[in-house]
Amino acid sequence: MFGQFAGQVTGRRRFAMPARNDLLRQAREQMVSPSGSGEPLSRQELAELVNHALFEDTEREHALDANHIGKWERGEIRRPQPHYLVALRRVLKADSNSALGFGPSTPPRAVGTVEDVDRKTFLAGTLALGAGALLPLPAPAAALASRPRRIGEPEVAGIEDLTTFVASMDNTRGGGSFVLQALHTQLSETLATRRDASCEPRLRARLDAAVGGLASVIAFAAFDSGDGPFAEGAYQAARAFAEESGDWHLRAIVLADMARRSVFIGDPDAGLTHVESAMVRSDWLTATERAMLHAVRARALAALDPTEPHRVQAAVDVADTEYANRNVDEDPTWMRFHDLAQHQGDTAHALADLVLRSARLAAQERLVYATTNHSAGYERSRTFAALRHTQVAFDLGQVDIAVHHGEQAIAFASGVRSRRIVACLRNLGKTAAAQQPNPAVEALRDRIQGAIAA
Repeated sequence: MFGQFAGQVTGRRRFAMPARNDLLRQAREQMVSPSGSGEPLSRQELAELVNHALFEDTEREHALDANHIGKWERGEIRRPQPHYLVALRRVLKADSNSALGFGPSTPPRAVGTVEDVDRKTFLAGTLALGAGALLPLPAPAAALASRPRRIGEPEVAGIEDLTTFVASMDNTRGGGSFVLQALHTQLSETLATRRDASCEPRLRARLDAAVGGLASVIAFAAFDSGDGPFAEGAYQAARAFAEESGDWHLRAIVLADMARRSVFIGDPDAGLTHVESAMVRSDWLTATERAMLHAVRARALAALDPTEPHRVQAAVDVADTEYANRNVDEDPTWMRFHDLAQHQGDTAHALADLVLRSARLAAQERLVYATTNHSAGYERSRTFAALRHTQVAFDLGQVDIAVHHGEQAIAFASGVRSRRIVACLRNLGKTAAAQQPNPAVEALRDRIQGAIAA
């Protein structure tokens, strides 16, 4: 049932001209400038008052300016971040967001990226089928008997805790470390519980986000372990629940992971579509999330056409700029994985795909950092960085460096079960076989074959 939705997003979203926010402009102009001129409050003055109010609340400096206020008034940004809305209401003495021309502080569900009627049909079908939607086997009787009839805080927190556990194990040991049938059953049971049990209205959005988050990490584990069809179905479920919950942060990470998968399986055009869909309202995302998306976009562009270095480098430059502006306090907890080592690794993969020697040298520098600095708990990412560094070194004719990092990569890979890593090892073996006769390279080939067979 998932396949009918898999190819739905095929182009960029089209936008109408934004409607001007006259209520905000009128509220500003009804205030008198503190300068004593008798003129209405200017955009810059409003920005400074909002910054001051935010500092009183958070003891942190903010850099709101007249340009940002202008975007709000012109309707280019329809939903400022919640902390801005609180300060705006205080400064302009407004009773509600709607009095200033804004809707609720929680972003609306993503309309237009997946047609709303199809998304609702997909959700209804998923929930109606329950276990059968993802697993062609009946759920265990014991699990069926243990389903809660009512979902409250403990049940939602339990799904969130399980998501954290699966993500941690996946990053550390790889998707192949799981018994996949257990993941199939777990996700199926979670969907059936969400379908059958009542839920407090105040928890409904959080529940849908929790279900979407669990589907997302299980999808990635399935992808990493080589179960493509299940990964696709779980990703479609994750995206649908992220959009149903109105959680744009979750939606961004789901689409980014879908883009990574598309690039890996040789469909960079689909990957580009996914990542650009995730960027539809990038102003609602944090700088770290935008950095991640631009890095993934660079990887898709490089895979799509490695002879177009300017487009790829431009995407990498934007990713670097966004990362430099990151504020980890604003990030969702799951974005902690995207530290500098991850950022350098992601952008390096894009640069390494280009035909330019200078790009590969730049990629090599980033891969050295990624391999050295990936923190404990991200062994798979460190392994990928070392494998790619080995490949790049061979491409640059640096045989001794390639052998050294190849041995390092094999050592890293020994603790990770990942079909993707096996695929990279096979490609590396082919590269090593194409080198001039060299005892060290031949020994590396033997070690690669041993690692594949392990």
